[in-house]
Amino acid sequence: MRYPKGPNEGKIISPYLQKKTYDYLSQSLYKPKSDYYSLQNSNLKLKKTNNELFQKNQKLIKRTQSLGAKAQHIKHQKSKHIAEIRSLVRSSKQITNEEFREKVKTIFNPNKNFYSSNTIWLTTNILQVGEMSLRSTVECMRLFYEFLVGEPPRDWLSSSTLRTWHKDISELQFNEQIYQVKNALAFGIMVDESTRGQLKNLILCYQYWDEKNQLPNVIVAQLQNVIKCNANTVSDVIINHIQEYGLDIKKCIVWTTDNTSYMSSDKKGAVALFNKKVNGNSLRIGCGLHIIQIIMNHFEQEAFGTLANTTGFSRKPHLYN
Repeated sequence: MRYPKGPNEGKIISPYLQKKTYDYLSQSLYKPKSDYYSLQNSNLKLKKTNNELFQKNQKLIKRTQSLGAKAQHIKHQKSKHIAEIRSLVRSSKQITNEEFREKVKTIFNPNKNFYSSNTIWLTTNILQVGEMSLRSTVECMRLFYEFLVGEPPRDWLSSSTLRTWHKDISELQFNEQIYQVKNALAFGIMVDESTRGQLKNLILCYQYWDEKNQLPNVIVAQLQNVIKCNANTVSDVIINHIQEYGLDIKKCIVWTTDNTSYMSSDKKGAVALFNKKVNGNSLRIGCGLHIIQIIMNHFEQEAFGTLANTTGFSRKPHLYN
């Protein structure tokens, strides 16, 4: 190829320019959709897409403006509410010390014949703090009343009254928890005993899912004195208590106990007798710490012989310690 005219007329065109020309022609001639109509259609699609994006942008601008107006309205309402609160505070009545004392008296004791529900609630809750006794709780309430009113009360509640309140409220709370156990899909029991002289204290607890608080819960249901604690006695106590409070005995699916023989035996244990008497299928979960203690005691006896201390490892020096 040569230059057709110009100062370089007749001379050979640079190989580099020839290659660029060839590449341009080959890419434009053989490239798909490179003709006029294809390019025109592509241009129309790009215009349509650009128009849609423009419309979306306009909607976003309008929403932003609307949110700004709402924010300004809310800010104005907040200022209005603050102004109303300040106005109410300024126009509120100033209470005198005498009026305050009379109001406190009506809160504690609105009538000479009975105490208010708020007083009962406060007193019984103070009783649950730490290891408060009935007498200490009564004295604490008296001092609290004297601090607010400025003078000691003439007639005040007694320990016997507080004992009655505590008993009634405990019964109400227990009945509410038993109602939740009754409505649960299933429940379990925890049972254990301890020796007090010639008697044994048998304690029974219920395990269930608390639908109100969405948490597992355990309540102490009974503390009973028994002369002899064996599998038959324990199973009868559990069955009688479940039936007494109208619980579905088939919902009792698990026992949590220690690993004594009268509890853990597969044939004559308390759980086995319970299942046999009520035609149930309850499982037993043993105490892991008690299992470890039994293992340690057996190891100690096998390794060092029977020692005088039967409550655990001996603290006395030993030849192999």
